[in-house]
Amino acid sequence: FYERVAIGNTAWVGMGGAVEERCRRLIVKQHGVISRGQAAELGLTKHQIDGRLESGEWVSMWRGIFRASVSSQSWRQDLNALLLRVGQPSAVSHRAAAALWRLEGFSPGWVEVTSHRKFCRGADATLLVHCSRNLSAGEVVLVDGFRTTSVTRTLIDLVGVMPLDQLENAMEAALRRRSTSLAKLLSSVERLGSGRSGVGALGDWLRQRGEQASTES
Repeated sequence: FYERVAIGNTAWVGMGGAVEERCRRLIVKQHGVISRGQAAELGLTKHQIDGRLESGEWVSMWRGIFRASVSSQSWRQDLNALLLRVGQPSAVSHRAAAALWRLEGFSPGWVEVTSHRKFCRGADATLLVHCSRNLSAGEVVLVDGFRTTSVTRTLIDLVGVMPLDQLENAMEAALRRRSTSLAKLLSSVERLGSGRSGVGALGDWLRQRGEQASTES
């Protein structure tokens, strides 16, 4: 029999069965992508996986990462694919995390993750993998189903890839919304160290911001 499952604005039609159903559900959850390892864990054989690639039902995005051909390509699909390609532990970070958190001045576009492992940069300049050994479990939360750096960690990371003056509005908005606090930001600055790009200037800005708040109160 055949069943119809929506992926984005497209319906995916495929044969039924418990294994097929599990694969379909995972692909829908992951915005149209699946890894070879995941497909094998769900019960598909190497022959069955290769058959889907040969038939065009699945399309290879990177080695071992596939996209359902009928799925609508999207930013979230690219984020999922990159997380699968890099592997765990990793999390959406920097400008991509800021967009997921809907921080002021950020919108979908960049595909950025942070991993404990070094990884080659892709040909696309908007696709980046940052390597960090000090990304703690407490700095990673689920946002819209994605493992994502916390607002505090995201803001700290952002000063390494863009000028501080471009981040001030986002930081002020995050503080007003209580998505983070001066204490949390300063604690992260001290833990990560002033030698990290942009962190020293951010620490100065935060301390100045705290002094202004104390004066106003």
